Amino acid sequence: MHKLQNKMLIYVILISVLPMLLVSFFYYNNKIDKVNEQLNDESKVIMERLDRVINLKTNRLQNTVDILFNDRELQRLLRETDLYENSEASAENQKRLGQILDKIFKVEQELETIVVFFKKGGVHVSGQPLLVNDPVRFKLEYGAAGDRPGVISWVGTRGNILSGTNNKNIVSGTVLRDNAYLNDMEHLADVYMIFSSTFFEYEDTATMPAADNIYGKDTQQIYAYDKNVNLIYSTDALYDNNILSKMPLNVTQTVYDSESGNFDVTVEGKKFMMVYYTAQSTGWKFVRTVPYSLYKEKCTYIIYVTALTFVILFALWCLLNYFIVRKIVAPIQKIVQAMKNVEDENLDVVLKINSKDEFSIIGKQFNSMVVKIKMLLDRVQKEEQKRKESDVLMMEYQINPHFLYNTLAAIRIKALEGDQKKVAEMLLILGRFLRKTIVSCTKMICVESEVLNINDYISLMQLRYNNRIETKIEVSDDAKRLEIPSMLLQPIIENAVMHGLADRIDADQPAYLNINVTRQDDCVLMSVWDNGRGMTGFEKEKILEELSLSDISNKEHNHHIGLKNIHNRVKMMFGDDYGIDIQSTLGEYTKVTVKLPVIFENSDL
Repeated sequence: MHKLQNKMLIYVILISVLPMLLVSFFYYNNKIDKVNEQLNDESKVIMERLDRVINLKTNRLQNTVDILFNDRELQRLLRETDLYENSEASAENQKRLGQILDKIFKVEQELETIVVFFKKGGVHVSGQPLLVNDPVRFKLEYGAAGDRPGVISWVGTRGNILSGTNNKNIVSGTVLRDNAYLNDMEHLADVYMIFSSTFFEYEDTATMPAADNIYGKDTQQIYAYDKNVNLIYSTDALYDNNILSKMPLNVTQTVYDSESGNFDVTVEGKKFMMVYYTAQSTGWKFVRTVPYSLYKEKCTYIIYVTALTFVILFALWCLLNYFIVRKIVAPIQKIVQAMKNVEDENLDVVLKINSKDEFSIIGKQFNSMVVKIKMLLDRVQKEEQKRKESDVLMMEYQINPHFLYNTLAAIRIKALEGDQKKVAEMLLILGRFLRKTIVSCTKMICVESEVLNINDYISLMQLRYNNRIETKIEVSDDAKRLEIPSMLLQPIIENAVMHGLADRIDADQPAYLNINVTRQDDCVLMSVWDNGRGMTGFEKEKILEELSLSDISNKEHNHHIGLKNIHNRVKMMFGDDYGIDIQSTLGEYTKVTVKLPVIFENSDL
């Protein structure tokens, strides 16, 4: 009933789903692109500001270093001071050296320690003491202070290297040469300046944009690398969390080969969104890592919004289409239901379609067609009933003369033999038999009555053949009161005796005739078995082929008129599922079975 409606809904939905999915797909991709664009813009803002801070503070530090390191007194002290000498002059020089270096602490508040390695040997430390007692190990770890005299070189960060503080430290260095002797520029000392990690942070965080306020957070980190991939600065609190050092070389190469970009990376099982940017002032590479979970949260939110919007629009679209399709399909459903009623032989159906379109015309034409079909069926049924009654009556008449001829022929033989007593007995039985069958106008009789008729007919046969046929009749109890057409088994018994047992009777051999009536589910099976000559498979198939021919007037196929009449009579009365079946083996037996429907006594056909 609803197949068409469902199909139309499915088609409409499928047609609409694809555009909706495409729109949702483009909407989602557009939003994801905006998230990536926002992430890149946000990172670029952060890194540009960090670049300006680094450039500003580096220039300021460079200016301070230029002023102090061009101080002739400082160069003199570095030239003349012997840290291994215990004289008053040496002590005075070291005190004065410390005073000059302390001026840098006043200018650079984030500066925590200055370490000076003299060319002559020895180390001078100003500010916070080193965490490592041996300053030489410090120099071995950080390497050279630089290769350009008086120019700040950023060595990088190695975590906390000062005692008494938990801050991560950033180290810069420079090489100091003697400017008093322009010709030789003698190497005087290597100077290392150790800053707190706050050196590169904003001085006024209150005015910092929200996107920039990421310092100190564990979720997002910023790393600054020099041109040699040395980590200069990091917001990461972990000592060894150098993000580029944990990535494949091709990733590092990609970062250094392009100015900026972003991609996904996985480090130690954690997925990040990495954004990198090249500082314009220093050429350093800034790398920002955002945990993929944060990026995924934004993407998930977009997915949820997209999916929810799609579901809502889809539901509204389906609801709207449901009512539209239902309005279109409703007349079709009425037509289908009316046609099913006609199919179920209900011709009283009236199709009502209250519309002003083509369906209304179809409804009127359908009603007119049903009325005409009803009239035609009534006419056909009446004509069919008349034809059926005429055909059945004709077959009954065909059976009776045939039977009478054969029976009278047998009585004639006895009369010629001079056996008047048997002739009289046969005529008595024949009269009784005719009174019960031919004279009676009853078309259906119970099985018990048919068995009595069969007994009379067999008695006629026994008189003719001097009781040389051994007969056995078996009827099941559940079949005795069932009704069957009259005169049904007589032609079969006649064929069994005349064509099957005649040779055995003439040869004075045992002749057996068994008649069996049983009920099997919703069928009645009536069989006649004889141990006569039997027949070949070809003969049996030929007989069955003749039985299938409905034209009993065809003279080319009238050798088994009795069987044909019974077969056609049964099929005409009860349908093609019923009729005669034959089983036979040459020289052994023949069994003819009639299959009938179960009809209880006094019931209507």
